Amino acid sequence: MVATGAQDRTTRVWRLPGLEGVRELPDEGFVGAVAFSPDGRRVATGGRGPEVVVWDTGSWGIVGRIPRSVASLDWAADRIVLAVQDSATVEVWHASTYELESTFTGHIDDVHAVRLSNDGNRVASGGKDHAILLWDSATGEELGVFAGHSGVVLTLAFSPDGRMIASGASDKTTRIWEIETQEPVRQQGGHADRVTGVEFSPDGTTLATVGRDGALRHWDVATGDPLDKVSVAEEALTSLRFDGDQHVVVAGDDVSRISVKGRAAGQRAGSAPHARALDDRCSRLVTCGKSLIREKQTNERGVALVRMARELDVDSPEICLTTLMSVGSVIGAAPPADCLVTD
Repeated sequence: MVATGAQDRTTRVWRLPGLEGVRELPDEGFVGAVAFSPDGRRVATGGRGPEVVVWDTGSWGIVGRIPRSVASLDWAADRIVLAVQDSATVEVWHASTYELESTFTGHIDDVHAVRLSNDGNRVASGGKDHAILLWDSATGEELGVFAGHSGVVLTLAFSPDGRMIASGASDKTTRIWEIETQEPVRQQGGHADRVTGVEFSPDGTTLATVGRDGALRHWDVATGDPLDKVSVAEEALTSLRFDGDQHVVVAGDDVSRISVKGRAAGQRAGSAPHARALDDRCSRLVTCGKSLIREKQTNERGVALVRMARELDVDSPEICLTTLMSVGSVIGAAPPADCLVTD
C-alpha cells in the first residue's frame, strides 16, 4: 500500500500495484507525515493535529496514539522517530508500547526531516539550521554532523547498506554523504527548485530525486552522473518511493506510478473511499442493528461523524474501531428482518 497525507486533514491509502483506493482516514489537523511499519500491518499518521495516530491496516482501527504534533516521522524495526512540530527536538518512541525512548536536542532550529536506518539503530535529522545530525537511536548519543547545504534540509534517506545518507534541500541540491568519514561523496544540482524527496534504489546503485520543479531525476551513486530526467507534473513533487521497477510519486493530491527505466507514466490513483471506512463485517453490524457504542461528534468543518466500537464475534478478538462519515440511510435504518439477532 501507499499512503499520503494532505491539508484537508485526511490520510488516503491506495493498494499497489493498481492504486485502487482503500481507505480515507480522518485527522484533526493538516497531515504532513505518514509511515508504515516494516511489516505493513500498521501505519502512523501525523502533522499539525495534536497527536500521531497509529492505525491497524487490517481492521482500520486505531491501535496507538503519540501525543505530539510532528513535521516528519519514520518507522523502522520497533521504533518510530518524530520531528516535533516547530521545534529543534527529535524523539524516538517504541512502536508497540508507544513510550518515549530517547530525545535529541542538538539542532539549533526547527527540524524538518527525520529518517531511521533499516535496522532502527540510527537516526538522521535535518532542518532549518542546514545541518544533518546522526544519532544512536537507543542512547541518544550524537554520532556525526554533516554540514554543507546552504538551505533548509527537507528530505533524507539511508542507503540500503547503511553506509551513506542522501539529503535534499531548499538550495536545489542533493548531497550524498559517507557516514564513516562524515564527508560529502557527491553533490548534485539539476533541479530548478527545492529538492523535496530522495530515495536510494533497493540495490543502492541509483539515487532518485524529486522537487518542486515537477521533475524526477536519477543519478548514478558511484559516479554522480545523471541518468535521466522525467518531467512528471507542472506542480511540485513532494515525495517518492521505489516499487520494484517503478516509482510511486506524489504531486499534490495526485499519486502516480512511473517506470524507473522508461519514461512513460504508469497508473494514476483514483479517489480513495470517503464514506466506506468500515469493512464488510463491521458494515453488517451496522445494518443488522447489533449493539454498537455510538458517539456522535461534529468536526470543525461541521461534518457529523459517528464513532463505533464492538467486538465482531465471539470467535474473533478483533475490534471494529473507526470513524466514518455519517450516512443517515444506513446508520438510522431499521435492521432488516433477515438479520435480526437474539444474542
